[in-house]
Amino acid sequence: MTRGLGLALLLALCGSCDPATRGELGAARFRYDGGLYGCLRGCDADEPIAEGAIVDVLLANGADLPSCAASSSAPEILGWAGECDSALRGEAITPGSAALILTRDLDGGLLDRLSFDVAATETIELGDEGDRRPFLVATGGTARLLARPLDARGKRLVGVGGVAFSAAAPLDAAVTLVSARAFVEAGSPIGSVQDFVDVLAGPTPAAGALCAEAPSGAAACADSAVVGATDVASISLWTDPRHPHAGAPWFVEAYAATAAGDRVRSPACAWSWSPAEAAAYDGDPGRDTATLLLADGSGGTTVTVTCVVGSARAELSRRVRE
Repeated sequence: MTRGLGLALLLALCGSCDPATRGELGAARFRYDGGLYGCLRGCDADEPIAEGAIVDVLLANGADLPSCAASSSAPEILGWAGECDSALRGEAITPGSAALILTRDLDGGLLDRLSFDVAATETIELGDEGDRRPFLVATGGTARLLARPLDARGKRLVGVGGVAFSAAAPLDAAVTLVSARAFVEAGSPIGSVQDFVDVLAGPTPAAGALCAEAPSGAAACADSAVVGATDVASISLWTDPRHPHAGAPWFVEAYAATAAGDRVRSPACAWSWSPAEAAAYDGDPGRDTATLLLADGSGGTTVTVTCVVGSARAELSRRVRE
């Protein structure tokens, strides 16, 4: 699945994600702000929160509720703040349980409450599920490394910022790390369920490890490297299997790999296509993605898109429909 199509699907899923978790008094329906990730596993607010993490909770029926505010029954365990017409933010301090309490602004009376658990991280899984290959990023590129903190029972913990990310030398001098918590605190609509770090690679190749550590002391590392164009041995191109239409956009995505078959994320394609008059860029091309706007008169023409990275090259051809 491509990045563009994948995000669109996730957004669509999250937009219709229900049921939410009902409060103890039945007035409010709570759900985690899953953003681009959480709805594939459910948006209801019943999963434990990772110690040290922050998480946003939305009121699924907030438009039907009176004006209200959030507080915590045990702020030393899990603090809550916010107004009911926006996201309610929790900050998990230490393992235990605490209730999110909603009180009416009009009279200060209890509107509803819901208990949440905070759990210590026992283990951390890094990267795509089941993928133990090195995490490679092309020079100048950006890639996202997922982190999944698990409790002692192996249950997933939600929240961002429950682990601290670092790069081991000499990789630390070649990358800049931007955490999911930084995105959430800056107001990005990515959601606050799935933890991750964005790896921004500099111009110089280097190898080392990307690591994550929880307040409990649980830690995990993934072999990682910033690699140059000469390390790219093969490229494959992906597009929708259906033939594109004249006058419509055509999306193409590139996947690069080393000679050992390890994926190289964010390769810097030099894009081209032929015949040149059959298309133009629809917006700026990405390093590993390009969207072409096919000419109105290109129906019946076979258009070939090419990506070149170093000495590696890939082509993809499609006959354009009228």
